[in-house]
Amino acid sequence: MPRTAWDDVPVRRAKVPVSEEASPALDDATAVATPIDSADARPLSTRIYKSALFGGILGGLCGVGYGVVDSFGTKEGRRPEKLGTAMKTIRWHTTTFAGVFAGYQAVKEGMRYSRGSKRSDPYDPTNAIWASILTVLPTAIHPVLRKTLPHMMFLVVIDGVNESGVKMF
Repeated sequence: MPRTAWDDVPVRRAKVPVSEEASPALDDATAVATPIDSADARPLSTRIYKSALFGGILGGLCGVGYGVVDSFGTKEGRRPEKLGTAMKTIRWHTTTFAGVFAGYQAVKEGMRYSRGSKRSDPYDPTNAIWASILTVLPTAIHPVLRKTLPHMMFLVVIDGVNESGVKMF
């Protein structure tokens, strides 16, 4: 890191507090500042973009797996003439899972920012609950998406366990 002209200026600190009331103020002034996490120092748009990108990639991969199982899980689904329908199903599940989980991650990051919490803070389930209500719960209203609801909630649970720091093994 390059040095600047003011790096060589000596700093004067009081060695003995003047009174008992001034002691905490001097302690606070001489205390070392806590380091800021680099993820928390980014602008909000970058934080939401990166969270949504992560959610889109992870949700898309889970959607591909769900679509493959849903398409080719039966004997009729594995027939060669049904390949086009199977690919449409896989594409539909991929975009649905990617969109919902990207929205979930973006809302969760926005809630974290609006509530003033940092990534290094202990797990706060309020962010995940609000993100679930705003993104995953609307899938329960749509009759076609309703069958994917348990799998989307499984993604949310995995994210919550990962964020809380619970050691599974």
